[in-house]
Amino acid sequence: MPINPYFKDYSGEQDVTEDLTIEIIKTMGREMYYVPRNMVEFDKIFGEGTQVSYKDSVPLEMYIDSVSGFQGQGDIASKFGIEIKDNVFLTLSKKRFVQEVQTRFPEITRPREGDLIYFPLSKSMFEINFVEHENPFYQLGKLYSYRLTCELFTYDQETVSTGTTDIDATQTENRQYTHQYSLSSDITGITSHTYYPGEVVYQVVGFTGQNAALQDATATATVALTPTFPYIDLIYITGTFESGDTIKGVDSGIECIMNFDNGLTDTLVMTNNEDKTVAGDNDEIEAESDKLDVFNFTETDPFSEGNY
Repeated sequence: MPINPYFKDYSGEQDVTEDLTIEIIKTMGREMYYVPRNMVEFDKIFGEGTQVSYKDSVPLEMYIDSVSGFQGQGDIASKFGIEIKDNVFLTLSKKRFVQEVQTRFPEITRPREGDLIYFPLSKSMFEINFVEHENPFYQLGKLYSYRLTCELFTYDQETVSTGTTDIDATQTENRQYTHQYSLSSDITGITSHTYYPGEVVYQVVGFTGQNAALQDATATATVALTPTFPYIDLIYITGTFESGDTIKGVDSGIECIMNFDNGLTDTLVMTNNEDKTVAGDNDEIEAESDKLDVFNFTETDPFSEGNY
């Protein structure tokens, strides 16, 4: 049976509805920042970025659907430490997204899972987990908005350099504790390039030139930051590095000699000038646990209960 020919979806009515949607979001919403993700290195086997950077931000108004507060599981204590599982649901106009984001980045045709949303009101960074593009469902035969399901972003040594001060502070305020080592001036090839952030380095047996394989190394670690000579920041350390050891990068091939005699030994530091007020409690809980020797929170044995 044919539909009533006197009631149809007119473009004029659709435009009015879209303009009203934009006006409501601008009036009742909040200014956010859309932060696109850049894949510096991509693992095709696991389908994930092994090295990720965030170098741009676009201000864009969004409506907060979660009017009663953040959703999700909240703050929970698990065998991996304290995890914050705050969720938020946001609505933004498709037309405004095209005007503000797609105009600057033509390759971004819609909000993408994995991109970030900075929420200035709570000074929080959220990662987009899912984008719903059919809610509300075809009012007057057209779609006007996106609904984003976002989860609090967990920083993992990504490069954040957008030019927006509050967003860039994410990198300095949430970076993990690192072990800072001192390097000697005897460095192979350091003038041409240096270790890569995120690459694995390992202890070479003896000194430079004795190229031990990675599987033969007695100590390995991951480079947390781009090294600033004569220092290097390492995380995920297994084994023990000693003064005089040569460390080699798996990807860069750079070899450097550790030197604990020039005023700096293996030092546990905060990379944000040791301002612990902006850091989480994970490291403090881990330190107390190590003293009591009850739980082992390390990456190598997260399920152990130690000697308890």
